Amino acid sequence: MALSQAYLEWERQTRTQGIEQGIEQGEQRGRATVVSMQLRSRLGTLSQPVEAQIQQLSVTALDQLAIALLDFNKIEELEQWLQTQI
Repeated sequence: MALSQAYLEWERQTRTQGIEQGIEQGEQRGRATVVSMQLRSRLGTLSQPVEAQIQQLSVTALDQLAIALLDFNKIEELEQWLQTQI
């Protein structure tokens, strides 16, 4: 009986962790998409490597980029900012 209870608790925790991870990943992807759209609007077309770097940023870094992009006038400024995040 204890083993079954332990298994059920483990399964519940695992499911909860999976759901939380999914929510975090969805939030990160959503923010990355919005920031990429803002950057394209401000700077024009973004290269595939730049897009990939943006998609890999954490939620915190994406929030920082959303603020920093207001000061960008050239794609090189974005690329330089991304280099500081590595």
